[in-house]
Amino acid sequence: MQPLSAVRQDPDPEPEGSRAEPRAEPDTGRPRWGLPRRIAVRFLFTYFVLFFLTGQEIAHIPFSAWPVRKYTELWYAAAVWIGRHVLHITRDFPMLGDGSGDTTFAWLLLPCYLTLAALAAAVWTLLAGRKGNEERLYAWLRFILRFSLALALIVYGVVKAIPSQMPAPRPFTLTQRVGELTPMRLLWTSMGAAPAYQSFTGVA
Repeated sequence: MQPLSAVRQDPDPEPEGSRAEPRAEPDTGRPRWGLPRRIAVRFLFTYFVLFFLTGQEIAHIPFSAWPVRKYTELWYAAAVWIGRHVLHITRDFPMLGDGSGDTTFAWLLLPCYLTLAALAAAVWTLLAGRKGNEERLYAWLRFILRFSLALALIVYGVVKAIPSQMPAPRPFTLTQRVGELTPMRLLWTSMGAAPAYQSFTGVA
């Protein structure tokens, strides 16, 4: 039997409950990219890229008119086919309207974009899985949205502030009844008849 002095004892035993617990990882503020969120950001990125490439704002970028027009012509052929064979639209509709986005061609593009964006997001997710860099993709999505919004606000704000977007009503327009005017034509007529107010809306 060993003497009591030979028994090894801890000089400073830790009191019960004083052991350090494992530290939790600090919250970096980065979003957690679960499967629904990855699919959503891929879908939105594809949709808004398609929407921006045929929108009215991109035409204001220097040297973009010709390639954008050729790209839009491809979508116009697809929209005509869908209108004829799927929606049974018998009348002709132009590719370019009178400056308004409320056209048959523009409305036909929306289901095309939604379908293509959904397919692209599904294929993208199957091929990439969790290997994609969603943070960078999300940053590009925010850049596209901010750039397109800023471009639209600047362009349409300047042409109203001058004012030059909505000219004074023509004599033929003044002879028409209010009920015969389209909502867009009524807005343009009222804004064109008040250039000071048009400038105020552009500056605001």
